[in-house]
Amino acid sequence: MEERYQVYIEQKFDHLMGDGRKQQLQQLNTDTSAEISEEARKDNRYLLTTGINAGAAVTLGIVAPSLLILTVPGSLYFSWRHFRWAWQAFKQERRITISAVDAASAIVAAAAGFWRVWAVSIFLFAVFIKLRNKAKHKSQQKLTSIFSQTTTLVWVLHDGIETETRLEQLQESDVLVVRSGEVIPVDGVIIDGTGLVDERLLTGESQPVEKQVEDNVFASTLLLSGHLQLQMQKAGQQTVAARIGEILEKTSQYKNRHESMAEQFVDRSAVPTLVMSALAFPVSGISGAIGVLWSSFGYNMRISSPMGVINFLRHASEKQILIKDGLALDELPHIDTVIFDKTGTLTEEDPELHKIHVFADYSEADLLRYAAAAEQRQSHPIAHSIIAAANKQKLTIPTLEENHCKLGYGIEAIMCGLTIQLGSSRFIEESHIVVSKPIRQIRDTAEANGHSLVMLAINGELSGAIELQPRLRPSAPSVINFLKQQGIKTCIISGDREIPTRALSEVLGIDQYFANTLPENKASIIKELQDKGQKICFIGDGLNDAIALKQADVSVSLNGATTVATDTAQIILMDANLGHLATLVAMGKAFQESQKKNLRLSVIPATLSIAGIFALHAGLVLAAAMFYLSMGLSIRNSTKAIQLPQLPSQDKDSK
Repeated sequence: MEERYQVYIEQKFDHLMGDGRKQQLQQLNTDTSAEISEEARKDNRYLLTTGINAGAAVTLGIVAPSLLILTVPGSLYFSWRHFRWAWQAFKQERRITISAVDAASAIVAAAAGFWRVWAVSIFLFAVFIKLRNKAKHKSQQKLTSIFSQTTTLVWVLHDGIETETRLEQLQESDVLVVRSGEVIPVDGVIIDGTGLVDERLLTGESQPVEKQVEDNVFASTLLLSGHLQLQMQKAGQQTVAARIGEILEKTSQYKNRHESMAEQFVDRSAVPTLVMSALAFPVSGISGAIGVLWSSFGYNMRISSPMGVINFLRHASEKQILIKDGLALDELPHIDTVIFDKTGTLTEEDPELHKIHVFADYSEADLLRYAAAAEQRQSHPIAHSIIAAANKQKLTIPTLEENHCKLGYGIEAIMCGLTIQLGSSRFIEESHIVVSKPIRQIRDTAEANGHSLVMLAINGELSGAIELQPRLRPSAPSVINFLKQQGIKTCIISGDREIPTRALSEVLGIDQYFANTLPENKASIIKELQDKGQKICFIGDGLNDAIALKQADVSVSLNGATTVATDTAQIILMDANLGHLATLVAMGKAFQESQKKNLRLSVIPATLSIAGIFALHAGLVLAAAMFYLSMGLSIRNSTKAIQLPQLPSQDKDSK
């Protein structure tokens, strides 16, 4: 019965935020109705038991008032958390919070015999707790769970013989063997072999990276093809991936650095409320004293504020924006700097054709046709880009007679009686084809600009090269322009080289950039800017962005990014359209205005109530009337429809 109740309550509260948001959470595997957290279960039990207690108090108050005393033990038990929270706040932070008002209300109500109102107020508090925790959704995944996929057994090379060894038994001098399709288990340096490594988990970069002798490789990345021998440098909890995961795991349960505007106001009203309650006692008696306590300025915002958050979460999900943490709404209006990770956020997964270099007696169209034919059975981003360029030019792609990959970074194909070799300059040179100095200069220039150069040889002669450049998300320029119009500064943080990072910054009109940034330094840069008083929104998609996402005041990622990035970020753009940033900025302002109106709707009735208690000697009746009037108006304001603008969609950005 309890399990059915738990599921029922979760579904009812989930419905407040809309089915779309629930589906988006399930799509990211961060929320499943079959798995209810223990925290949520405790909230649901508290809601049920306080509801039973309140129902009993109301019923007994009508049919048998003399038996109302039977509800007092339950009310005392349910009020105990107020005393505990009030004491913790005073002991640890030396401040008096609204929990002290709740505790004082419980004492006065118990002593004065206001048992029915007391029981009902506790139930309303249970509703607030449930709404608040729903609005502050926490991911139920362990941030480091993805690292469990790393194998526990590895192959170690000793005197030419491979021996299977447990990962924890490795020594720094050990040489590991990794084959195509295997996850690289350690951080190390290649001492023999070449291969194509998928580092998407670590960097968010979709394009595989060619690795050769003396290159570094990292644990939890995938060797797509090739064969490597590694000199181990770091294993287990010392690897880059594990250290990032450890930092995230330590902070996964930490409370946000700020409280909501409503929580701050309600807590600040605690001391004045207690003082006025004490002053009301000689004027209006015990009824007046408890009336002041229950007229607490901003008290109704404990209900209306989370309901407003939930309303905005629902409307955001309809715009393909998943806001996982409702507290981000409070910070959005104060953001003055938006920082983008370059790769995967401002740029698309697949690059685009920049230029075709011709080195022999072939046309650009011929070179592109042959390259597209060789790549037509491949599924990596470069293949997609070459085939897309050929289709855009409406070229006829020759029929492929035979093709195969070599060492993971090149293709050899036969078509139309020609032998086509397509790949990196390393692949071409290892095929004993001469790459002249001028061509190497073209390659170096392309790489310095952040471009990829794919060499093409025909019948053993280097005939041309296809230069591909990162493809901007079509919505990126309009987003940057919008942010600048709003007076918001823009930055890029990238691990890429200076030249391509600066070039992208200039193309988009970005105010500032940081190039050659190591993963662990991204969060440090954000911290330095925050120390200067800037409010930061960071947008990233890689494991190496996760700590920076955690450090930022507001964190955004894209659907299709690494699991750790989407798990860490507060906001996910479900269709990966950066144009939604305009919606988020407007949403933050609209939420702030809604909360200010709720504050007025809470403060004005409370002021009238307290004034009536002192001037007219009114008591609990007036306080209750104003309380429910205020709550009704605030809830109406919190649940009204929201009009949210969005930049015109120039594309269907998706990863």
